[in-house]
Amino acid sequence: MKTMREIIAENYLCFLALIEMIIEDVIGRNCIDQFYLAEHFGVTVPENHKINVDNIQYSSKDRNLGVHLDEIKLNTFFETTGIPLRADYIYVNPFEENKIDDFRYPALRNGKYIVYTYSYGGLYGIPQSYDIGHVALLDEVISEDCVRIYDPGPKGCGYKEVSRLNLYEAMRIIKSGIYIFEICM
Repeated sequence: MKTMREIIAENYLCFLALIEMIIEDVIGRNCIDQFYLAEHFGVTVPENHKINVDNIQYSSKDRNLGVHLDEIKLNTFFETTGIPLRADYIYVNPFEENKIDDFRYPALRNGKYIVYTYSYGGLYGIPQSYDIGHVALLDEVISEDCVRIYDPGPKGCGYKEVSRLNLYEAMRIIKSGIYIFEICM
């Protein structure tokens, strides 16, 4: 993957920060940021959290916080804005890992952006944060059990090498999966 401009997420906008990075990488300029996306899709935050977005809801449950999207909402947004992207979502299989990030299948990743959705506490070993959802962008498959991801933070943002098996376990904790963004012309 070519080097992308790293964008640090605002609290509860981690997925939107990665979408901002992908859009900028695809169209070559930054015209849609995480706050614009949050205004469009809406975001759920804790009651006393301050954020520069009007389209918000409030919740006291960790699992409800952030932005909750599916490929239908994303693809509708891409179509109406003319952004040449298509999103697909794959739920993680409880018994095996997906081939999209398997080191033996690099051709499956060509021209695609792979975004993992997972339990923050599950991946980083923080049991009290198991219900907090988070995302990361695949940067490189290093080996059979090691991937390099970009974590948009805000806490601890940056590139990290993590166990692919641990990442899949963190996805299974919250029954999530992988978004695949592909350029469509």
